[in-house]
Amino acid sequence: MYRSKKQVKSKIAQAKYVLKEMQKYRGKVFVNNGIDPETGAHPLQVNISSFLVHTRSILQYAHKECKERNKTSVYETAVNKRPIIALFRDLRNTDIHEMVIGTHTIISCSSRLYESEDKAKKHSKTNPKQATILNHLSKPITVTDALIEQFRNDGRTDLADAAESGKPLYETVEYEGEDDLYVLCEKYIDNLNDFVMELQQEGVMS
Repeated sequence: MYRSKKQVKSKIAQAKYVLKEMQKYRGKVFVNNGIDPETGAHPLQVNISSFLVHTRSILQYAHKECKERNKTSVYETAVNKRPIIALFRDLRNTDIHEMVIGTHTIISCSSRLYESEDKAKKHSKTNPKQATILNHLSKPITVTDALIEQFRNDGRTDLADAAESGKPLYETVEYEGEDDLYVLCEKYIDNLNDFVMELQQEGVMS
């Protein structure tokens, strides 16, 4: 009988390690977007791909044991309770079979108007300017004639022209209103931990 508990524990540790490596890029902006000059690889993308593979293995190991125990229904129930698992499973499949999962960074800052220069200077000393830097996951969009037509009807001729020319289009990945890359990955790890605990309590993971 295949036993997955030890293997799953190892993969969770590996996924957490990769996420820790990804944290080096959190809230930071790098020259050339951090691309490695020697290989041309984007380190954050490499880590994301690795994270997707390790976390997918957790599900595969668990499914293998449940299948051998004729308890796949328990596995499916545990997965379906956690929609974020399906989200990341789809991202992994896209990254493996279709296109690289991308990332993009959004930098935003706020400004205020003051009645006088003195007040502005006083505020700048007590409240230094801050910029908000967020990293997001990007997944490819499947381009269809209907989508191109929708872009044109919405006045997005730039997107319509790009789609017609064959350029890849991406959309931001979000889950329950959250689109921060790191928050999503942390939520996914938490859900996987709960998923594993549930299978252990059901007696289908040993």
